[in-house]
Amino acid sequence: MNKPTPKKSTAGSAPPAARKAAAPKVERPKKTSVSPAIRKHVAANLKSWMRADPNLDTQVKVSKASGVAQTTVSRILLGTTPATADILDAIAKAFRRDPGDLLTNNSDVKVQYDLTKFARLPDYEKVRIEAFIKHVLTEYEHPPTEEPKKKTPR
Repeated sequence: MNKPTPKKSTAGSAPPAARKAAAPKVERPKKTSVSPAIRKHVAANLKSWMRADPNLDTQVKVSKASGVAQTTVSRILLGTTPATADILDAIAKAFRRDPGDLLTNNSDVKVQYDLTKFARLPDYEKVRIEAFIKHVLTEYEHPPTEEPKKKTPR
């Protein structure tokens, strides 16, 4: 006759269900999803930037310049994939823009310039540029009034 095989000793160990209950519960951070509104802003701003720059007017060109996969660029433009901070940074650098501009409604309102070159300017030049911009904006708000020129008889 066959002898029954001895069962392994389970002394000191609890059944699997009891072990799960006894283990301390670790709080995991909740995954937060990027809102559709933010995705929409990023997509709209990226499309606008692409239309304005003939050197970066296609997904392939943006992909090569930024190092972001073309499929990711496509998904961002469609609003199906949220972009990480690293991706936003890489794309913005390709356009020589601030990554935060991709997230705001009014990114086209800002003056566009090469941030890297501007950062290398001496402080007095930065002040001169800002003063010039303020001057031009003031002139635009309050254009000088000219009196109509009188025709002189010949």
